Amino acid sequence: MKNRKTRLQLGFSLTELITVCAVILLITAIAVPNINRTLDDIKLRHTAQELTGLYQEARMRAARDNDYYEVMATPAGSPPEIVWLDLNGNGLQEDAEPSIELPQYMTLSNTGVPAGLTFAKLGFPPITTETSIMYNQNDASSPGIAWNSRGLPCQRTALNSGCETMVTTGGAQAAVGWLQYVQLRRGNTTFYAAVSVTPAGRIKVWFYSPSGGGTWN
Repeated sequence: MKNRKTRLQLGFSLTELITVCAVILLITAIAVPNINRTLDDIKLRHTAQELTGLYQEARMRAARDNDYYEVMATPAGSPPEIVWLDLNGNGLQEDAEPSIELPQYMTLSNTGVPAGLTFAKLGFPPITTETSIMYNQNDASSPGIAWNSRGLPCQRTALNSGCETMVTTGGAQAAVGWLQYVQLRRGNTTFYAAVSVTPAGRIKVWFYSPSGGGTWN
């Protein structure tokens, strides 16, 4: 009994403590990146859903007020990036206007995004900020998506026109549909989401999966 008590009082050896610490460090090194990726994915999905909500609000207000309203965004890459519903058509973000502020490391940018969201996938040729021709109520050029009094996406392509649901693309008439990409950049990794608006006004959120050659779902 005396020998047994002596062995119990000795506790862990230095080798055992080092081994346990090494195992803990290894588990932490494996788990932390996975946790960060999960949190980034949650942030991206939340922001995409917030953008969807802002589009829906623009649609409802335009129909209610029998007017057209545009959703605008500050320049990509200039934090903090803000997206807002331009209620008075002056092209400026004001406190009374519904808006969302993108989290750190996130941007509304269509540059360098993975291919795949084409006409074949979406069912319509999408307009983006880069291809938008839009004049606001103050007759200033302000590329972006707008909603008309029928709750449909539209573009005001000339000063003497209304916000129309049909535009001329490549010499042919096409119904207005919209596509906006959201990117979250963390180190050397970028996560992608997109929000599309069909000519009928249906809004859908897409997420990019790099596995299997890369797919949008």
